Amino acid sequence: MTRASSSPAGRPVADTVDEEESHVLVIPDDTAVARRVRVSQVVGKNAGASDGSLVLITEKGHPEQRKVAVCSIVGKLKGAKVYCPAWMGFEEVQVSKFRQDFEDLSEIELTCEDTHLGEVCGEQLPKEMVNYLSRCIAGYVLSPDDDVAVVINGRVTRFSTKHGSTGWGLVTADTVLNVKLSEEKVKPEEKKVRGFDRVGGLAGTIQEIVSCVEGPLCEPGKYAKFGVTPPRGVLLYGPPGTGKSLLASAVAEELQAAGTPIHVELVKSTELTTKGEAAVHSLFGRCRESGLASLIFIDEVDAVCPDREGRGSSTGTEAERRMVASLLTEMDGAGLPSQGSNPPLVVLGATNRPNAIDPAARRAGRFELEVSVGVPDEGGRKDILEVILRREFPKAVQDSLRPSLDEVARKTHGFVGADLKALLSRACALAMNEGSTAGVGLRHVMEAQKYIKPSALKELIVEVARTRWSDIGGYEDVKRRLVEAVVWPLTHGDLFAQMG
Repeated sequence: MTRASSSPAGRPVADTVDEEESHVLVIPDDTAVARRVRVSQVVGKNAGASDGSLVLITEKGHPEQRKVAVCSIVGKLKGAKVYCPAWMGFEEVQVSKFRQDFEDLSEIELTCEDTHLGEVCGEQLPKEMVNYLSRCIAGYVLSPDDDVAVVINGRVTRFSTKHGSTGWGLVTADTVLNVKLSEEKVKPEEKKVRGFDRVGGLAGTIQEIVSCVEGPLCEPGKYAKFGVTPPRGVLLYGPPGTGKSLLASAVAEELQAAGTPIHVELVKSTELTTKGEAAVHSLFGRCRESGLASLIFIDEVDAVCPDREGRGSSTGTEAERRMVASLLTEMDGAGLPSQGSNPPLVVLGATNRPNAIDPAARRAGRFELEVSVGVPDEGGRKDILEVILRREFPKAVQDSLRPSLDEVARKTHGFVGADLKALLSRACALAMNEGSTAGVGLRHVMEAQKYIKPSALKELIVEVARTRWSDIGGYEDVKRRLVEAVVWPLTHGDLFAQMG
């Protein structure tokens, strides 16, 4: 079926606007991927275009129309600029009437050259993700050799398109999508460390958090079978630098690598607090629109969901209360069977101040599960050091430091992951400054320890340091009396019992 381009009201879309109304591109927020533009009031008036009208966007200065896109107008601005999606890559644009006829497309081929998507999904895109892709590009008018951009798992992913029509074609809900992923394989030496391979010293915590997240996202039907509401919120708490944010992103990567099609949103608290309740609703709205199981991670969630009692001025307190109420309302209705087709959703929150969070957020149905991400012990520190070496440093540094890891782990009591990374970086800098030809050694690490202080010991003691009597000089009489009064009763209790 061939269609003539026109506005929804049936009137033709604009002719080319006045020359002075072609403006420099201004890129809006990163989520603006859809083929929609906002034009100034002057541009809209000259174009005779209303909301939903189809217009042709071309790059100014290229009469051969090397770069073109058909977009729909989604509102007017008071300014004199044309706002376009970032994926277009235009520097200066002009808006003209879309004069071409177009027909409904029965089939379209999309090719993705993003090797990351191929690694996550394998050779074939899951059916759920194909359906999501279809919903995203429905309504697009494409040329025979065009490209589109879609947000998948928080990444803007580009697809080149081909279809059988000789002219422009409209993607409808009935258009069949044939998706081809990149066949290019990443060389072993170029592969990035992903998933839980990026995390060290948290084996027990990983097992606990996977059990909290994997079931609700991957097997939601299991909960419905027993009439149980799946957990919707998990709170990660622990001292700064222990790897809470890293752990959350690793969980998402592991779920994707296992073939689970999920929508991932990793946000900082500032992204929500600066825009308030509207940003909270938008965040959950994107998850619902994806049609996939969704994982939301909110870093420093105590800033998004603070205790609402007696904080700040009246204006600030009211804004905080509205934002907290919005978050709790969204979590109450997220992924419930009673919400019909809403896909399952789990919210991960991270904080180092769990007691600063509003108590209402920690009840059942919200952040009902709490996982402690603690300070590593000696074995955990060694594991973390090995992971940091593998991820951050070249092979020469790895080879020179690996024999000393046991000693480094033993002498870094109270250090968390962030401290250990800073320690190794400082040691490398010291070796570089002195022009060492033998690489980075234990002495460089011990010297660097003078400048890097353990984060955990600033607030609490997490383990008993390994100290021997031989480490204490003098005080022989005091040590003898302590041994007789404390050590012997503990180590030779049976003898004391015999002697009465």
